[in-house]
Amino acid sequence: METKALSPRRFAALTNILANKPALLWLLVALAVRLLAGTALHLYSRAGGLEGFYPLASGGDDRVFWDQAQSLLAGVTPERIFCPYPYVLAALFSLVGPSLVAGKLLNIVVGSLTVSMGVLIARELTAGRPYNWRDLRHPVNLTGLLLTLYPSAVFHSTQLLRDSLLVFFGIVSIYFALRIIRGDRGVRSWFGYALALFLFYAFRPYAAFALAAGFTLYLLYYRHTIASVLVSLFGALAAPWLAGWGPFAWRYVVSAVTPAAVESFREEVYAIGGSAIGVTVDFTSIHGFLWTYAYSFLTAMFGPFVWQVRSPVVAIGLVESVPLLLLAPVWGKGIWRLLRRRSGEAGFLLFFSLLLIGAIALFSANIGANVRLRLLPWIVFLIYAAVSREDKPACQ
Repeated sequence: METKALSPRRFAALTNILANKPALLWLLVALAVRLLAGTALHLYSRAGGLEGFYPLASGGDDRVFWDQAQSLLAGVTPERIFCPYPYVLAALFSLVGPSLVAGKLLNIVVGSLTVSMGVLIARELTAGRPYNWRDLRHPVNLTGLLLTLYPSAVFHSTQLLRDSLLVFFGIVSIYFALRIIRGDRGVRSWFGYALALFLFYAFRPYAAFALAAGFTLYLLYYRHTIASVLVSLFGALAAPWLAGWGPFAWRYVVSAVTPAAVESFREEVYAIGGSAIGVTVDFTSIHGFLWTYAYSFLTAMFGPFVWQVRSPVVAIGLVESVPLLLLAPVWGKGIWRLLRRRSGEAGFLLFFSLLLIGAIALFSANIGANVRLRLLPWIVFLIYAAVSREDKPACQ
Protein backbone atom coordinates (compact mmCIF):
# COMPACT_ATOMS: atom_id res chain seq x y z
CA MET A 1 0.00 0.00 0.00
CA GLU A 2 1.40 3.37 -1.04
CA THR A 3 1.70 5.92 1.74
CA LYS A 4 1.22 9.64 1.30
CA ALA A 5 4.70 10.27 2.67
CA LEU A 6 6.22 8.30 -0.20
CA SER A 7 3.85 9.31 -2.98
CA PRO A 8 5.47 10.56 -6.20
CA ARG A 9 3.74 13.92 -5.86
CA ARG A 10 5.09 14.53 -2.35
CA PHE A 11 8.55 13.34 -3.38
CA ALA A 12 8.53 15.70 -6.38
CA ALA A 13 7.43 18.58 -4.14
CA LEU A 14 10.25 17.85 -1.69
CA THR A 15 12.78 17.67 -4.55
CA ASN A 16 11.54 21.01 -5.87
CA ILE A 17 11.98 22.63 -2.43
CA LEU A 18 15.52 21.32 -2.08
CA ALA A 19 16.39 22.35 -5.65
CA ASN A 20 15.44 25.95 -4.83
CA LYS A 21 16.77 26.05 -1.27
CA PRO A 22 20.50 25.25 -1.54
CA ALA A 23 21.14 26.04 2.15
CA LEU A 24 18.57 23.42 3.15
CA LEU A 25 19.86 20.93 0.59
CA TRP A 26 23.45 21.17 1.80
CA LEU A 27 22.34 21.16 5.43
CA LEU A 28 20.83 17.72 4.89
CA VAL A 29 23.86 16.46 2.94
CA ALA A 30 26.27 17.74 5.60
CA LEU A 31 24.12 16.24 8.34
CA ALA A 32 24.19 12.83 6.65
CA VAL A 33 27.97 12.93 6.21
CA ARG A 34 28.55 13.98 9.84
CA LEU A 35 26.15 11.40 11.23
CA LEU A 36 27.98 8.64 9.36
CA ALA A 37 31.41 9.94 10.41
CA GLY A 38 30.26 10.48 13.99
CA THR A 39 28.90 6.96 14.28
CA ALA A 40 32.09 5.43 12.88
CA LEU A 41 34.35 7.53 15.14
CA HIS A 42 32.24 6.82 18.22
CA LEU A 43 32.38 3.07 17.61
CA TYR A 44 36.11 3.28 16.93
CA SER A 45 36.66 5.13 20.22
CA ARG A 46 34.62 2.58 22.17
CA ALA A 47 36.44 -0.31 20.51
CA GLY A 48 39.74 1.27 21.57
CA GLY A 49 38.62 1.49 25.20
CA LEU A 50 38.14 5.29 25.15
CA GLU A 51 34.41 5.11 25.97
CA GLY A 52 33.42 7.22 22.99
CA PHE A 53 35.72 10.15 23.85
CA TYR A 54 38.37 11.74 21.61
CA PRO A 55 39.87 8.86 19.58
CA LEU A 56 43.38 10.29 19.16
CA ALA A 57 46.38 10.40 21.48
CA SER A 58 46.15 14.14 22.16
CA GLY A 59 43.48 16.81 22.29
CA GLY A 60 41.25 15.33 24.97
CA ASP A 61 39.52 18.56 26.04
CA ASP A 62 36.23 16.67 25.72
CA ARG A 63 36.78 14.86 29.00
CA VAL A 64 37.36 18.19 30.74
CA PHE A 65 34.13 19.61 29.29
CA TRP A 66 32.27 16.42 30.26
CA ASP A 67 33.50 16.55 33.85
CA GLN A 68 32.75 20.27 34.17
CA ALA A 69 29.21 19.77 32.85
CA GLN A 70 28.65 16.98 35.38
CA SER A 71 29.86 19.26 38.18
CA LEU A 72 27.51 22.03 37.07
CA LEU A 73 24.61 19.58 37.02
CA ALA A 74 25.49 18.62 40.59
CA GLY A 75 25.40 22.29 41.61
CA VAL A 76 29.17 22.62 41.93
CA THR A 77 30.91 25.31 39.87
CA PRO A 78 34.37 24.17 38.71
CA GLU A 79 37.28 26.37 39.73
CA ARG A 80 38.25 27.35 36.17
CA ILE A 81 35.86 27.41 33.23
CA PHE A 82 37.47 28.85 30.11
CA CYS A 83 34.37 29.16 27.92
CA PRO A 84 30.56 28.76 28.11
CA TYR A 85 30.61 25.30 26.51
CA PRO A 86 30.28 23.35 29.82
CA TYR A 87 27.19 25.44 30.60
CA VAL A 88 25.72 24.54 27.19
CA LEU A 89 26.34 20.86 27.89
CA ALA A 90 24.90 21.14 31.40
CA ALA A 91 21.74 22.74 29.98
CA LEU A 92 21.44 19.97 27.38
CA PHE A 93 22.04 17.23 29.95
CA SER A 94 19.44 18.74 32.28
CA LEU A 95 16.89 18.05 29.53
CA VAL A 96 17.99 14.64 28.22
CA GLY A 97 20.24 13.34 31.00
CA PRO A 98 24.05 13.01 30.92
CA SER A 99 24.75 11.58 27.49
CA LEU A 100 27.93 11.71 25.47
CA VAL A 101 25.97 10.82 22.35
CA ALA A 102 23.52 13.71 22.90
CA GLY A 103 26.41 16.15 23.24
CA LYS A 104 27.97 14.85 20.05
CA LEU A 105 24.64 15.04 18.19
CA LEU A 106 24.32 18.70 19.20
CA ASN A 107 27.73 19.41 17.66
CA ILE A 108 26.86 17.43 14.53
CA VAL A 109 23.72 19.51 14.02
CA VAL A 110 25.57 22.79 14.69
CA GLY A 111 28.42 21.75 12.36
CA SER A 112 25.87 21.05 9.63
CA LEU A 113 24.25 24.43 10.22
CA THR A 114 27.69 26.00 9.68
CA VAL A 115 27.77 24.43 6.21
CA SER A 116 24.29 25.82 5.58
CA MET A 117 25.39 29.31 6.66
CA GLY A 118 28.42 29.06 4.37
CA VAL A 119 26.09 28.25 1.48
CA LEU A 120 23.91 31.25 2.40
CA ILE A 121 27.00 33.46 2.26
CA ALA A 122 27.93 32.09 -1.17
CA ARG A 123 24.34 32.61 -2.31
CA GLU A 124 24.46 36.20 -1.04
CA LEU A 125 27.68 36.89 -2.95
CA THR A 126 26.47 35.30 -6.21
CA ALA A 127 22.93 36.64 -6.19
CA GLY A 128 23.23 37.77 -9.79
CA ARG A 129 23.93 34.25 -11.10
CA PRO A 130 20.98 31.84 -11.60
CA TYR A 131 21.23 28.85 -9.29
CA ASN A 132 21.27 25.36 -10.74
CA TRP A 133 21.24 22.60 -8.14
CA ARG A 134 22.52 20.04 -10.67
CA ASP A 135 25.67 22.06 -11.46
CA LEU A 136 28.37 21.18 -8.90
CA ARG A 137 30.62 23.87 -10.40
CA HIS A 138 28.18 26.58 -9.39
CA PRO A 139 29.85 28.62 -6.58
CA VAL A 140 26.99 27.84 -4.19
CA ASN A 141 27.22 24.08 -4.73
CA LEU A 142 31.00 24.19 -4.74
CA THR A 143 30.87 25.92 -1.35
CA GLY A 144 28.50 23.27 -0.01
CA LEU A 145 30.71 20.46 -1.30
CA LEU A 146 33.96 21.91 0.08
CA LEU A 147 32.51 22.64 3.52
CA THR A 148 30.68 19.32 3.73
CA LEU A 149 33.83 17.33 3.04
CA TYR A 150 36.39 19.51 4.88
CA PRO A 151 38.02 16.72 6.96
CA SER A 152 38.86 18.63 10.16
CA ALA A 153 35.45 20.30 10.24
CA VAL A 154 33.77 16.91 9.90
CA PHE A 155 35.97 15.32 12.56
CA HIS A 156 35.70 18.07 15.18
CA SER A 157 31.96 18.45 14.74
CA THR A 158 31.58 14.82 15.84
CA GLN A 159 33.45 15.28 19.13
CA LEU A 160 32.43 16.78 22.48
CA LEU A 161 34.37 19.98 21.81
CA ARG A 162 33.49 23.69 21.65
CA ASP A 163 34.72 24.11 18.07
CA SER A 164 31.36 23.55 16.38
CA LEU A 165 29.64 26.27 18.39
CA LEU A 166 32.41 28.86 18.15
CA VAL A 167 32.78 28.34 14.39
CA PHE A 168 29.01 28.60 13.97
CA PHE A 169 28.82 31.90 15.86
CA GLY A 170 31.78 33.15 13.85
CA ILE A 171 30.20 32.28 10.50
CA VAL A 172 26.88 33.86 11.53
CA SER A 173 28.76 37.06 12.47
CA ILE A 174 30.42 37.05 9.07
CA TYR A 175 27.08 36.52 7.32
CA PHE A 176 25.56 39.61 8.93
CA ALA A 177 28.77 41.61 8.44
CA LEU A 178 28.60 40.84 4.72
CA ARG A 179 24.96 41.88 4.57
CA ILE A 180 25.97 45.22 6.07
CA ILE A 181 28.89 45.56 3.66
CA ARG A 182 26.50 44.82 0.77
CA GLY A 183 24.24 47.70 1.83
CA ASP A 184 21.73 46.17 4.27
CA ARG A 185 22.27 48.50 7.22
CA GLY A 186 18.95 47.85 8.93
CA VAL A 187 18.61 47.22 12.65
CA ARG A 188 18.18 43.47 12.18
CA SER A 189 21.52 43.07 10.40
CA TRP A 190 23.39 45.15 12.98
CA PHE A 191 21.67 43.33 15.85
CA GLY A 192 22.40 39.93 14.31
CA TYR A 193 26.04 40.86 13.79
CA ALA A 194 26.43 42.22 17.35
CA LEU A 195 24.72 39.25 19.02
CA ALA A 196 26.63 36.63 17.04
CA LEU A 197 29.90 38.49 17.62
CA PHE A 198 29.22 38.61 21.37
CA LEU A 199 28.62 34.84 21.47
CA PHE A 200 31.70 34.30 19.30
CA TYR A 201 33.72 36.42 21.74
CA ALA A 202 32.52 34.29 24.66
CA PHE A 203 34.05 31.21 23.01
CA ARG A 204 37.24 32.70 21.52
CA PRO A 205 37.97 36.37 22.34
CA TYR A 206 40.97 37.02 20.06
CA ALA A 207 39.12 35.62 17.04
CA ALA A 208 36.18 37.92 17.74
CA PHE A 209 38.59 40.86 17.98
CA ALA A 210 40.03 39.88 14.60
CA LEU A 211 36.56 39.78 13.08
CA ALA A 212 35.51 43.13 14.55
CA ALA A 213 38.79 44.72 13.44
CA GLY A 214 38.53 43.22 9.97
CA PHE A 215 34.95 44.41 9.57
CA THR A 216 35.76 47.96 10.68
CA LEU A 217 38.89 48.21 8.54
CA TYR A 218 37.07 46.82 5.52
CA LEU A 219 34.35 49.43 5.86
CA LEU A 220 37.01 52.14 6.07
CA TYR A 221 39.05 50.66 3.23
CA TYR A 222 36.16 50.73 0.80
CA ARG A 223 34.75 54.07 1.96
CA HIS A 224 31.31 52.96 2.99
CA THR A 225 28.80 55.43 4.39
CA ILE A 226 29.97 57.50 7.33
CA ALA A 227 27.10 56.12 9.42
CA SER A 228 28.14 52.46 8.99
CA VAL A 229 31.77 53.29 9.70
CA LEU A 230 30.88 55.27 12.83
CA VAL A 231 28.59 52.51 14.14
CA SER A 232 31.30 49.92 13.59
CA LEU A 233 33.96 52.08 15.23
CA PHE A 234 31.70 52.80 18.20
CA GLY A 235 31.05 49.09 18.64
CA ALA A 236 34.75 48.28 18.44
CA LEU A 237 35.42 50.95 21.06
CA ALA A 238 32.52 50.36 23.45
CA ALA A 239 32.01 46.58 23.48
CA PRO A 240 35.48 45.60 24.77
CA TRP A 241 35.37 48.58 27.15
CA LEU A 242 32.17 47.24 28.70
CA ALA A 243 33.78 43.78 28.89
CA GLY A 244 36.61 45.25 30.98
CA TRP A 245 39.33 45.34 28.32
CA GLY A 246 39.40 49.10 27.87
CA PRO A 247 38.58 51.09 24.69
CA PHE A 248 39.36 49.10 21.53
CA ALA A 249 40.45 46.24 23.87
CA TRP A 250 43.63 48.14 24.59
CA ARG A 251 44.35 46.31 27.84
CA TYR A 252 43.88 42.93 26.17
CA VAL A 253 46.20 43.86 23.31
CA VAL A 254 48.90 45.27 25.60
CA SER A 255 48.84 42.23 27.90
CA ALA A 256 48.60 39.56 25.22
CA VAL A 257 50.57 40.86 22.23
CA THR A 258 53.83 42.00 23.78
CA PRO A 259 56.79 40.05 22.36
CA ALA A 260 57.62 38.57 25.78
CA ALA A 261 54.04 37.41 26.40
CA VAL A 262 53.64 35.92 22.92
CA GLU A 263 57.00 34.15 23.02
CA SER A 264 56.30 32.70 26.47
CA PHE A 265 52.80 31.55 25.52
CA ARG A 266 54.08 30.03 22.29
CA GLU A 267 56.86 28.06 23.99
CA GLU A 268 54.88 26.89 27.02
CA VAL A 269 51.56 26.00 25.39
CA TYR A 270 51.77 25.64 21.61
CA ALA A 271 55.32 24.46 20.95
CA ILE A 272 55.10 21.22 22.91
CA GLY A 273 53.57 17.80 22.38
CA GLY A 274 53.72 15.21 19.63
CA SER A 275 52.39 17.51 16.93
CA ALA A 276 54.83 20.38 17.60
CA ILE A 277 56.92 21.14 14.50
CA GLY A 278 59.64 23.38 15.89
CA VAL A 279 58.70 26.54 13.97
CA THR A 280 59.98 29.56 15.91
CA VAL A 281 59.42 33.30 15.67
CA ASP A 282 62.38 35.60 16.30
CA PHE A 283 61.37 38.64 18.35
CA THR A 284 64.89 39.99 18.77
CA SER A 285 65.04 41.99 15.52
CA ILE A 286 62.67 43.31 12.87
CA HIS A 287 64.47 41.48 10.07
CA GLY A 288 64.48 38.21 11.99
CA PHE A 289 60.83 38.62 12.93
CA LEU A 290 59.69 39.24 9.36
CA TRP A 291 61.39 36.13 8.00
CA THR A 292 60.43 33.76 10.80
CA TYR A 293 56.89 35.09 11.16
CA ALA A 294 56.30 34.72 7.41
CA TYR A 295 57.29 31.05 7.69
CA SER A 296 55.04 30.58 10.72
CA PHE A 297 52.20 32.30 8.83
CA LEU A 298 52.53 30.01 5.80
CA THR A 299 52.70 27.00 8.12
CA ALA A 300 49.55 28.09 9.95
CA MET A 301 47.75 28.56 6.63
CA PHE A 302 49.01 25.65 4.53
CA GLY A 303 51.00 23.40 6.87
CA PRO A 304 52.15 20.89 7.63
CA PHE A 305 54.57 20.82 4.74
CA VAL A 306 56.19 17.54 3.81
CA TRP A 307 59.55 18.46 5.35
CA GLN A 308 57.86 19.28 8.67
CA VAL A 309 56.52 15.77 9.20
CA ARG A 310 58.35 14.23 12.15
CA SER A 311 55.65 11.99 13.57
CA PRO A 312 52.54 10.05 12.45
CA VAL A 313 50.32 12.66 14.14
CA VAL A 314 51.77 15.45 12.00
CA ALA A 315 51.56 13.27 8.89
CA ILE A 316 47.77 13.07 9.30
CA GLY A 317 47.64 16.81 8.65
CA LEU A 318 48.93 16.24 5.11
CA VAL A 319 45.57 14.68 4.22
CA GLU A 320 44.01 18.13 4.04
CA SER A 321 46.99 20.48 3.74
CA VAL A 322 48.25 19.03 0.43
CA PRO A 323 44.87 19.42 -1.35
CA LEU A 324 44.53 22.96 0.02
CA LEU A 325 47.85 23.87 -1.61
CA LEU A 326 46.00 23.52 -4.93
CA LEU A 327 44.11 26.67 -3.92
CA ALA A 328 47.29 28.63 -3.17
CA PRO A 329 47.07 30.50 -6.53
CA VAL A 330 43.55 31.66 -5.62
CA TRP A 331 44.89 32.79 -2.24
CA GLY A 332 47.80 34.70 -3.79
CA LYS A 333 45.64 36.32 -6.46
CA GLY A 334 43.11 37.33 -3.82
CA ILE A 335 45.79 39.02 -1.71
CA TRP A 336 47.05 40.89 -4.77
CA ARG A 337 43.53 42.09 -5.52
CA LEU A 338 43.09 43.25 -1.92
CA LEU A 339 46.32 45.24 -2.07
CA ARG A 340 45.26 46.89 -5.31
CA ARG A 341 41.73 47.51 -4.03
CA ARG A 342 40.39 45.43 -6.89
CA SER A 343 38.57 42.97 -4.66
CA GLY A 344 34.82 42.99 -4.27
CA GLU A 345 32.64 42.24 -1.28
CA ALA A 346 33.90 38.65 -1.13
CA GLY A 347 37.34 40.10 -0.39
CA PHE A 348 36.15 40.62 3.19
CA LEU A 349 36.20 36.83 3.61
CA LEU A 350 39.83 36.61 2.56
CA PHE A 351 40.74 39.69 4.60
CA PHE A 352 39.32 38.18 7.79
CA SER A 353 40.92 34.80 7.06
CA LEU A 354 44.31 36.50 6.73
CA LEU A 355 43.87 38.40 10.01
CA LEU A 356 42.92 35.31 12.00
CA ILE A 357 45.62 33.12 10.46
CA GLY A 358 48.04 35.94 11.27
CA ALA A 359 47.00 35.83 14.93
CA ILE A 360 47.35 32.03 15.06
CA ALA A 361 50.81 32.23 13.46
CA LEU A 362 51.99 34.48 16.27
CA PHE A 363 51.53 31.95 19.06
CA SER A 364 51.10 28.47 17.58
CA ALA A 365 53.84 26.11 16.43
CA ASN A 366 51.72 22.99 16.77
CA ILE A 367 49.97 21.31 13.85
CA GLY A 368 47.43 19.62 16.09
CA ALA A 369 46.45 22.99 17.54
CA ASN A 370 46.54 24.70 14.14
CA VAL A 371 44.08 22.19 12.70
CA ARG A 372 41.49 23.25 15.29
CA LEU A 373 42.36 26.94 15.50
CA ARG A 374 42.16 27.48 11.74
CA LEU A 375 38.77 25.82 11.25
CA LEU A 376 36.97 29.14 10.82
CA PRO A 377 39.60 30.91 8.67
CA TRP A 378 39.83 27.86 6.40
CA ILE A 379 36.04 27.63 6.11
CA VAL A 380 35.90 31.31 5.22
CA PHE A 381 38.73 30.92 2.71
CA LEU A 382 37.02 27.92 1.08
CA ILE A 383 33.88 30.03 0.60
CA TYR A 384 36.04 32.77 -0.91
CA ALA A 385 37.75 30.29 -3.23
CA ALA A 386 34.38 29.02 -4.44
CA VAL A 387 32.95 32.48 -5.19
CA SER A 388 36.13 34.36 -6.18
CA ARG A 389 35.44 34.16 -9.92
CA GLU A 390 32.13 35.92 -9.37
CA ASP A 391 33.68 38.64 -7.20
CA LYS A 392 33.57 42.09 -8.78
CA PRO A 393 35.57 45.13 -7.59
CA ALA A 394 33.85 47.13 -4.90
CA CYS A 395 35.33 50.35 -6.25
CA GLN A 396 36.99 51.43 -9.46
